[in-house]
Amino acid sequence: PACAEAQAVEHARPLAPVSGCGDRGVLSDTGLCRLSAPGEDDRAVIAYILRRSLYAIPILIGVNILTFVLFFVVNSPDDMARMHLGIKYVTPEAIQSWKEERGYDKPLLWNASATGLNAVTDTIFFDKSLQLFAFDFGRSDSGRDISYDITQRMWPSLAIAVPVLIVGLLVNITFAMLIAFFRATYIDLWGVVFCVILMSISSLFYIIGGQFLVGKLLRLVPISGYDSGLNATKFIMLPVIIGVIAGIGSGTRWYRTIFLEELGKDYVRTAKAKGLSERLVLFKHVLKNALIPILTGVVVVLPLLFMGRHVGLGNFRTVDVEDLTKHKMDSERIIIPEKAVEVVNRAKDNEKQVCAVGTTVMRTLESSVSTQGYLKEYDGWTNKFIFPPYEFSVPTSMISNFHLPLSTLLMTVSAFAGYEYLFDAYKLAIKEKYRFGTYGDAMLIL
Repeated sequence: PACAEAQAVEHARPLAPVSGCGDRGVLSDTGLCRLSAPGEDDRAVIAYILRRSLYAIPILIGVNILTFVLFFVVNSPDDMARMHLGIKYVTPEAIQSWKEERGYDKPLLWNASATGLNAVTDTIFFDKSLQLFAFDFGRSDSGRDISYDITQRMWPSLAIAVPVLIVGLLVNITFAMLIAFFRATYIDLWGVVFCVILMSISSLFYIIGGQFLVGKLLRLVPISGYDSGLNATKFIMLPVIIGVIAGIGSGTRWYRTIFLEELGKDYVRTAKAKGLSERLVLFKHVLKNALIPILTGVVVVLPLLFMGRHVGLGNFRTVDVEDLTKHKMDSERIIIPEKAVEVVNRAKDNEKQVCAVGTTVMRTLESSVSTQGYLKEYDGWTNKFIFPPYEFSVPTSMISNFHLPLSTLLMTVSAFAGYEYLFDAYKLAIKEKYRFGTYGDAMLIL
Protein backbone atom coordinates (compact mmCIF):
# COMPACT_ATOMS: atom_id res chain seq x y z
CA PRO A 1 0.00 0.00 0.00
CA ALA A 2 2.83 2.39 0.81
CA CYS A 3 4.37 1.83 -2.64
CA ALA A 4 1.03 2.40 -4.36
CA GLU A 5 0.56 5.66 -2.48
CA ALA A 6 4.12 6.76 -3.32
CA GLN A 7 3.46 6.60 -7.07
CA ALA A 8 1.63 9.93 -6.69
CA VAL A 9 4.81 11.61 -5.46
CA GLU A 10 6.56 12.43 -8.72
CA HIS A 11 9.57 14.41 -7.57
CA ALA A 12 10.49 12.69 -4.32
CA ARG A 13 14.27 12.49 -3.69
CA PRO A 14 15.44 8.89 -3.25
CA LEU A 15 17.56 8.25 -0.19
CA ALA A 16 18.10 4.81 1.29
CA PRO A 17 16.42 1.59 0.05
CA VAL A 18 13.92 0.17 2.55
CA SER A 19 12.87 -3.46 2.58
CA GLY A 20 9.23 -2.60 3.04
CA CYS A 21 9.21 -0.95 -0.37
CA GLY A 22 10.29 -3.95 -2.41
CA ASP A 23 13.47 -4.52 -4.39
CA ARG A 24 13.21 -1.27 -6.33
CA GLY A 25 11.47 0.83 -3.67
CA VAL A 26 13.25 3.85 -2.29
CA LEU A 27 12.28 6.11 0.57
CA SER A 28 11.60 9.78 -0.15
CA ASP A 29 11.75 12.86 2.07
CA THR A 30 8.01 12.51 2.68
CA GLY A 31 8.50 9.08 4.21
CA LEU A 32 6.71 7.42 1.28
CA CYS A 33 8.06 4.91 -1.21
CA ARG A 34 8.37 5.15 -4.93
CA LEU A 35 9.82 2.82 -7.54
CA SER A 36 13.23 3.62 -8.97
CA ALA A 37 13.95 2.83 -12.61
CA PRO A 38 16.43 0.01 -13.34
CA GLY A 39 19.97 1.37 -13.14
CA GLU A 40 18.80 4.75 -11.80
CA ASP A 41 20.95 4.56 -8.67
CA ASP A 42 24.03 3.49 -10.64
CA ARG A 43 23.60 6.37 -13.10
CA ALA A 44 23.21 8.82 -10.23
CA VAL A 45 26.43 7.62 -8.61
CA ILE A 46 28.35 7.76 -11.90
CA ALA A 47 27.04 11.27 -12.58
CA TYR A 48 28.08 12.37 -9.10
CA ILE A 49 31.62 10.98 -9.58
CA LEU A 50 31.98 12.64 -12.99
CA ARG A 51 30.70 15.96 -11.67
CA ARG A 52 33.15 15.90 -8.78
CA SER A 53 36.00 14.91 -11.10
CA LEU A 54 35.27 17.85 -13.41
CA TYR A 55 35.28 20.18 -10.39
CA ALA A 56 38.94 19.24 -9.91
CA ILE A 57 39.99 20.95 -13.17
CA PRO A 58 39.19 24.59 -12.20
CA ILE A 59 40.41 23.89 -8.66
CA LEU A 60 43.81 22.68 -9.91
CA ILE A 61 44.12 25.63 -12.27
CA GLY A 62 43.24 28.05 -9.48
CA VAL A 63 45.72 26.46 -7.05
CA ASN A 64 48.42 26.54 -9.73
CA ILE A 65 47.88 30.24 -10.44
CA LEU A 66 47.67 31.14 -6.75
CA THR A 67 50.90 29.26 -6.02
CA PHE A 68 52.65 30.99 -8.90
CA VAL A 69 51.54 34.41 -7.65
CA LEU A 70 52.75 33.67 -4.12
CA PHE A 71 56.12 32.35 -5.28
CA PHE A 72 56.98 34.73 -8.09
CA VAL A 73 54.90 37.90 -7.63
CA VAL A 74 54.55 38.37 -3.88
CA ASN A 75 57.99 36.83 -3.39
CA SER A 76 60.01 37.95 -6.42
CA PRO A 77 63.01 36.06 -7.87
CA ASP A 78 65.24 38.80 -6.44
CA ASP A 79 63.87 38.07 -2.96
CA MET A 80 64.48 34.36 -3.49
CA ALA A 81 68.07 35.07 -4.52
CA ARG A 82 68.71 37.15 -1.42
CA MET A 83 67.24 34.42 0.75
CA HIS A 84 69.46 31.72 -0.73
CA LEU A 85 72.65 33.72 -1.05
CA GLY A 86 72.65 35.07 2.48
CA ILE A 87 73.28 38.58 3.74
CA LYS A 88 77.06 38.52 3.20
CA TYR A 89 76.87 37.68 -0.49
CA VAL A 90 74.00 39.80 -1.77
CA THR A 91 75.29 41.94 -4.62
CA PRO A 92 73.46 42.85 -7.84
CA GLU A 93 75.91 40.68 -9.80
CA ALA A 94 75.42 37.69 -7.48
CA ILE A 95 71.62 38.03 -7.69
CA GLN A 96 71.68 38.15 -11.48
CA SER A 97 74.03 35.18 -11.70
CA TRP A 98 71.83 33.16 -9.34
CA LYS A 99 68.73 33.95 -11.41
CA GLU A 100 70.41 33.03 -14.70
CA GLU A 101 71.62 29.68 -13.34
CA ARG A 102 68.07 28.70 -12.36
CA GLY A 103 66.08 30.29 -15.17
CA TYR A 104 64.55 33.04 -13.03
CA ASP A 105 65.87 35.81 -15.29
CA LYS A 106 63.02 35.27 -17.77
CA PRO A 107 59.80 37.36 -17.84
CA LEU A 108 56.98 36.12 -15.64
CA LEU A 109 54.09 35.68 -18.12
CA TRP A 110 54.96 37.20 -21.51
CA ASN A 111 58.33 37.41 -23.25
CA ALA A 112 58.10 40.48 -25.47
CA SER A 113 61.56 39.88 -26.92
CA ALA A 114 60.61 36.43 -28.26
CA THR A 115 58.58 35.66 -31.38
CA GLY A 116 55.71 33.31 -32.02
CA LEU A 117 54.92 30.66 -29.46
CA ASN A 118 58.21 31.35 -27.66
CA ALA A 119 56.67 34.52 -26.28
CA VAL A 120 54.59 32.23 -24.03
CA THR A 121 56.86 29.22 -23.56
CA ASP A 122 60.02 31.19 -22.78
CA THR A 123 58.64 32.49 -19.47
CA ILE A 124 58.87 31.58 -15.80
CA PHE A 125 55.16 30.69 -15.70
CA PHE A 126 55.54 28.08 -18.45
CA ASP A 127 58.80 26.60 -17.11
CA LYS A 128 57.98 26.53 -13.42
CA SER A 129 54.20 26.33 -13.19
CA LEU A 130 52.36 25.30 -16.36
CA GLN A 131 54.45 22.17 -16.91
CA LEU A 132 53.24 20.78 -13.60
CA PHE A 133 50.05 19.71 -15.41
CA ALA A 134 52.25 17.42 -17.53
CA PHE A 135 53.81 16.06 -14.29
CA ASP A 136 57.08 17.72 -15.23
CA PHE A 137 58.35 18.97 -11.87
CA GLY A 138 61.67 20.18 -13.26
CA ARG A 139 64.74 20.60 -11.09
CA SER A 140 65.25 22.13 -7.69
CA ASP A 141 67.42 25.18 -7.13
CA SER A 142 70.24 22.81 -6.16
CA GLY A 143 69.98 20.95 -9.49
CA ARG A 144 68.20 17.80 -8.27
CA ASP A 145 65.61 16.10 -10.48
CA ILE A 146 62.43 16.50 -8.43
CA SER A 147 60.48 13.77 -10.29
CA TYR A 148 63.30 11.30 -9.72
CA ASP A 149 63.51 12.17 -6.04
CA ILE A 150 59.75 11.72 -5.62
CA THR A 151 59.71 8.32 -7.34
CA GLN A 152 62.67 7.12 -5.29
CA ARG A 153 61.55 8.37 -1.89
CA MET A 154 57.77 8.07 -1.94
CA TRP A 155 57.53 4.27 -1.72
CA PRO A 156 58.91 3.77 1.83
CA SER A 157 56.62 6.55 3.02
CA LEU A 158 53.58 5.14 1.20
CA ALA A 159 54.38 1.65 2.53
CA ILE A 160 53.58 3.02 5.99
CA ALA A 161 51.06 5.78 5.23
CA VAL A 162 48.67 3.74 3.06
CA PRO A 163 48.19 0.85 5.55
CA VAL A 164 47.77 3.38 8.37
CA LEU A 165 45.06 5.15 6.34
CA ILE A 166 43.17 1.99 5.32
CA VAL A 167 43.42 0.07 8.59
CA GLY A 168 42.81 3.23 10.61
CA LEU A 169 39.72 4.03 8.54
CA LEU A 170 38.24 0.55 9.12
CA VAL A 171 39.03 0.58 12.84
CA ASN A 172 37.70 4.10 13.42
CA ILE A 173 34.47 3.50 11.49
CA THR A 174 33.90 0.21 13.33
CA PHE A 175 34.36 1.81 16.76
CA ALA A 176 32.27 4.84 15.76
CA MET A 177 29.38 2.66 14.56
CA LEU A 178 29.55 0.60 17.75
CA ILE A 179 29.36 3.74 19.92
CA ALA A 180 26.58 5.20 17.75
CA PHE A 181 24.63 1.94 18.01
CA PHE A 182 24.71 2.19 21.81
CA ARG A 183 24.17 5.95 21.87
CA ALA A 184 22.94 7.55 25.09
CA THR A 185 24.23 4.56 27.10
CA TYR A 186 27.27 4.00 29.29
CA ILE A 187 29.05 2.46 26.32
CA ASP A 188 28.61 5.74 24.43
CA LEU A 189 29.71 7.82 27.42
CA TRP A 190 32.83 5.86 28.27
CA GLY A 191 33.65 5.41 24.60
CA VAL A 192 33.77 9.20 24.17
CA VAL A 193 35.81 9.57 27.37
CA PHE A 194 38.28 6.97 26.11
CA CYS A 195 38.58 8.79 22.77
CA VAL A 196 39.27 12.10 24.53
CA ILE A 197 41.98 10.42 26.61
CA LEU A 198 43.61 8.99 23.47
CA MET A 199 43.47 12.42 21.81
CA SER A 200 45.15 14.01 24.84
CA ILE A 201 48.23 11.80 24.59
CA SER A 202 51.12 13.08 22.48
CA SER A 203 51.96 11.06 19.38
CA LEU A 204 55.56 10.99 20.61
CA PHE A 205 54.39 8.91 23.58
CA TYR A 206 52.84 6.33 21.25
CA ILE A 207 56.07 6.14 19.24
CA ILE A 208 58.39 5.77 22.23
CA GLY A 209 55.99 3.47 24.10
CA GLY A 210 55.47 1.26 21.05
CA GLN A 211 59.18 0.95 20.39
CA PHE A 212 59.89 0.14 24.04
CA LEU A 213 57.06 -2.36 24.52
CA VAL A 214 56.87 -4.12 21.14
CA GLY A 215 60.44 -3.72 19.96
CA LYS A 216 62.57 -3.79 23.13
CA LEU A 217 60.61 -5.81 25.72
CA LEU A 218 58.60 -8.22 23.56
CA ARG A 219 61.12 -8.18 20.68
CA LEU A 220 58.36 -8.89 18.15
CA VAL A 221 59.64 -6.51 15.45
CA PRO A 222 62.80 -4.43 14.91
CA ILE A 223 62.82 -0.94 16.42
CA SER A 224 64.31 0.66 13.30
CA GLY A 225 65.54 -0.16 9.81
CA TYR A 226 64.07 -0.88 6.40
CA ASP A 227 64.33 -3.48 3.65
CA SER A 228 62.89 -4.10 0.19
CA GLY A 229 60.10 -6.40 -0.91
CA LEU A 230 58.33 -8.62 1.61
CA ASN A 231 61.26 -8.29 3.98
CA ALA A 232 60.06 -4.75 4.69
CA THR A 233 56.92 -6.10 6.41
CA LYS A 234 58.64 -6.65 9.76
CA PHE A 235 59.88 -3.05 9.73
CA ILE A 236 56.50 -1.61 8.68
CA MET A 237 54.30 -3.40 11.23
CA LEU A 238 55.27 -1.31 14.26
CA PRO A 239 54.85 2.14 12.61
CA VAL A 240 51.48 1.04 11.20
CA ILE A 241 50.25 -0.18 14.59
CA ILE A 242 51.41 3.02 16.28
CA GLY A 243 49.84 5.17 13.57
CA VAL A 244 46.48 3.40 13.82
CA ILE A 245 46.34 3.53 17.64
CA ALA A 246 47.39 7.19 17.71
CA GLY A 247 44.49 8.11 15.39
CA ILE A 248 41.70 6.13 17.07
CA GLY A 249 40.66 8.92 19.41
CA SER A 250 40.15 11.71 16.88
CA GLY A 251 38.96 9.42 14.07
CA THR A 252 36.32 7.63 16.15
CA ARG A 253 34.90 10.89 17.50
CA TRP A 254 34.71 12.39 14.01
CA TYR A 255 32.90 9.41 12.46
CA ARG A 256 30.64 9.07 15.51
CA THR A 257 29.47 12.65 14.90
CA ILE A 258 28.70 11.83 11.26
CA PHE A 259 26.69 8.72 12.17
CA LEU A 260 24.72 10.48 14.91
CA GLU A 261 23.84 13.30 12.52
CA GLU A 262 22.64 10.76 9.96
CA LEU A 263 20.65 8.84 12.58
CA GLY A 264 18.66 11.99 13.36
CA LYS A 265 17.31 12.42 9.84
CA ASP A 266 13.67 11.85 8.84
CA TYR A 267 14.24 8.77 6.66
CA VAL A 268 15.74 6.92 9.65
CA ARG A 269 12.71 7.60 11.83
CA THR A 270 10.43 6.56 8.97
CA ALA A 271 12.36 3.35 8.41
CA LYS A 272 12.10 2.47 12.11
CA ALA A 273 8.38 3.25 12.07
CA LYS A 274 7.96 0.73 9.24
CA GLY A 275 9.51 -1.98 11.38
CA LEU A 276 13.18 -2.03 10.35
CA SER A 277 15.51 -3.02 13.15
CA GLU A 278 18.09 -0.61 14.60
CA ARG A 279 20.92 -2.82 13.37
CA LEU A 280 19.62 -2.97 9.79
CA VAL A 281 19.04 0.79 9.63
CA LEU A 282 22.52 1.59 10.95
CA PHE A 283 24.61 -0.90 9.01
CA LYS A 284 22.68 -0.93 5.73
CA HIS A 285 21.29 2.57 5.27
CA VAL A 286 23.03 5.02 7.62
CA LEU A 287 26.48 3.70 6.74
CA LYS A 288 25.73 4.01 3.02
CA ASN A 289 24.48 7.60 3.29
CA ALA A 290 27.40 8.59 5.53
CA LEU A 291 29.96 7.50 2.93
CA ILE A 292 29.94 10.91 1.17
CA PRO A 293 31.31 12.90 4.16
CA ILE A 294 33.58 9.97 5.06
CA LEU A 295 35.07 9.78 1.56
CA THR A 296 35.37 13.57 1.45
CA GLY A 297 37.46 13.44 4.61
CA VAL A 298 39.61 10.66 3.15
CA VAL A 299 40.27 12.64 -0.05
CA VAL A 300 41.35 15.65 2.02
CA VAL A 301 44.06 13.66 3.83
CA LEU A 302 45.41 11.93 0.71
CA PRO A 303 48.05 14.64 0.05
CA LEU A 304 49.32 14.12 3.60
CA LEU A 305 50.45 10.62 2.60
CA PHE A 306 53.31 12.26 0.70
CA MET A 307 54.18 14.80 3.39
CA GLY A 308 56.31 14.67 6.52
CA ARG A 309 57.83 17.08 8.99
CA HIS A 310 58.55 20.57 7.73
CA VAL A 311 62.34 20.10 7.67
CA GLY A 312 64.04 21.39 4.54
CA LEU A 313 66.67 19.73 2.39
CA GLY A 314 69.23 22.27 3.54
CA ASN A 315 69.21 20.66 6.97
CA PHE A 316 70.68 17.46 5.49
CA ARG A 317 72.79 18.70 2.58
CA THR A 318 76.49 17.94 2.91
CA VAL A 319 79.04 20.73 3.08
CA ASP A 320 81.27 20.90 -0.01
CA VAL A 321 83.34 24.03 0.76
CA GLU A 322 86.40 24.35 3.00
CA ASP A 323 85.47 27.83 4.23
CA LEU A 324 82.30 27.20 6.25
CA THR A 325 81.27 30.85 6.03
CA LYS A 326 80.64 30.29 2.31
CA HIS A 327 78.26 27.36 2.76
CA LYS A 328 74.72 28.42 1.82
CA MET A 329 71.91 26.89 3.84
CA ASP A 330 68.46 26.50 2.29
CA SER A 331 65.83 28.48 4.17
CA GLU A 332 63.34 26.64 6.37
CA ARG A 333 60.03 27.76 7.85
CA ILE A 334 60.05 28.14 11.64
CA ILE A 335 57.32 29.17 14.10
CA ILE A 336 58.03 30.23 17.69
CA PRO A 337 54.66 30.90 19.39
CA GLU A 338 54.17 33.23 22.32
CA LYS A 339 53.56 30.35 24.74
CA ALA A 340 56.92 28.76 23.91
CA VAL A 341 58.66 32.11 24.39
CA GLU A 342 57.13 32.48 27.85
CA VAL A 343 58.15 28.97 28.94
CA VAL A 344 61.72 29.23 27.64
CA ASN A 345 62.40 32.71 29.01
CA ARG A 346 60.92 31.79 32.39
CA ALA A 347 63.27 28.80 32.52
CA LYS A 348 66.23 31.08 31.75
CA ASP A 349 65.23 33.48 34.51
CA ASN A 350 64.97 30.59 36.99
CA GLU A 351 68.31 29.15 35.80
CA LYS A 352 66.71 25.92 34.62
CA GLN A 353 67.73 23.75 31.70
CA VAL A 354 66.51 24.64 28.20
CA CYS A 355 66.94 21.47 26.15
CA ALA A 356 66.84 21.62 22.35
CA VAL A 357 65.46 18.31 21.06
CA GLY A 358 67.22 18.02 17.73
CA THR A 359 69.32 20.31 15.57
CA THR A 360 66.22 21.79 13.91
CA VAL A 361 64.99 23.04 17.29
CA MET A 362 68.50 24.29 18.04
CA ARG A 363 68.59 26.37 14.84
CA THR A 364 65.06 27.63 15.53
CA LEU A 365 65.91 28.80 19.04
CA GLU A 366 69.10 30.54 17.92
CA SER A 367 67.39 32.24 14.97
CA SER A 368 65.24 34.57 17.08
CA VAL A 369 67.22 35.90 20.06
CA SER A 370 67.14 39.38 21.58
CA THR A 371 70.26 41.37 22.41
CA GLN A 372 69.76 40.31 26.05
CA GLY A 373 69.86 36.64 25.07
CA TYR A 374 66.12 35.94 25.41
CA LEU A 375 63.94 34.05 22.92
CA LYS A 376 61.60 36.16 20.78
CA GLU A 377 58.28 35.26 19.13
CA TYR A 378 58.79 34.60 15.41
CA ASP A 379 56.98 33.23 12.38
CA GLY A 380 59.07 33.17 9.22
CA TRP A 381 62.13 31.66 7.58
CA THR A 382 65.70 31.01 8.65
CA ASN A 383 68.88 30.00 6.84
CA LYS A 384 71.04 30.04 9.96
CA PHE A 385 74.11 27.78 9.83
CA ILE A 386 75.65 26.99 13.22
CA PHE A 387 79.27 25.79 13.20
CA PRO A 388 82.28 26.11 15.54
CA PRO A 389 83.10 28.44 17.11
CA TYR A 390 79.65 29.62 18.19
CA GLU A 391 78.30 31.10 21.42
CA PHE A 392 74.82 29.77 22.16
CA SER A 393 72.26 32.12 23.72
CA VAL A 394 69.22 30.00 24.61
CA PRO A 395 69.79 26.20 24.88
CA THR A 396 71.78 24.79 27.78
CA SER A 397 71.49 21.15 26.68
CA MET A 398 70.39 19.20 23.62
CA ILE A 399 69.36 15.79 22.31
CA SER A 400 70.65 14.76 18.90
CA ASN A 401 71.29 11.73 16.73
CA PHE A 402 74.69 10.49 15.61
CA HIS A 403 75.09 12.33 12.32
CA LEU A 404 77.02 11.53 9.16
CA PRO A 405 80.31 13.17 8.12
CA LEU A 406 80.32 16.49 6.22
CA SER A 407 76.79 17.29 7.38
CA THR A 408 75.64 20.61 8.81
CA LEU A 409 73.96 18.62 11.57
CA LEU A 410 77.30 17.25 12.77
CA MET A 411 78.83 20.72 12.73
CA THR A 412 75.96 22.17 14.75
CA VAL A 413 76.32 19.48 17.41
CA SER A 414 80.10 19.95 17.39
CA ALA A 415 79.67 23.66 18.01
CA PHE A 416 77.53 22.88 21.07
CA ALA A 417 79.42 19.93 22.58
CA GLY A 418 82.99 20.72 21.54
CA TYR A 419 84.99 18.85 18.94
CA GLU A 420 87.13 16.68 21.26
CA TYR A 421 84.24 15.67 23.49
CA LEU A 422 82.03 14.84 20.51
CA PHE A 423 84.83 12.90 18.78
CA ASP A 424 85.22 10.68 21.86
CA ALA A 425 81.46 10.05 21.93
CA TYR A 426 81.45 9.07 18.25
CA LYS A 427 84.35 6.66 18.76
CA LEU A 428 82.34 4.97 21.51
CA ALA A 429 79.25 4.90 19.27
CA ILE A 430 81.21 3.15 16.50
CA LYS A 431 82.68 0.66 18.98
CA GLU A 432 79.27 -0.16 20.49
CA LYS A 433 77.67 -0.29 17.00
CA TYR A 434 75.15 2.48 17.62
CA ARG A 435 72.83 3.36 14.76
CA PHE A 436 73.79 6.53 12.89
CA GLY A 437 71.46 8.83 10.95
CA THR A 438 68.16 10.63 11.54
CA TYR A 439 66.27 7.54 12.71
CA GLY A 440 69.15 6.02 14.63
CA ASP A 441 70.27 6.27 18.26
CA ALA A 442 70.55 9.56 20.08
CA MET A 443 72.63 11.22 22.79
CA LEU A 444 71.96 13.78 25.49
CA ILE A 445 74.54 16.60 25.71
CA LEU A 446 74.61 18.48 29.03
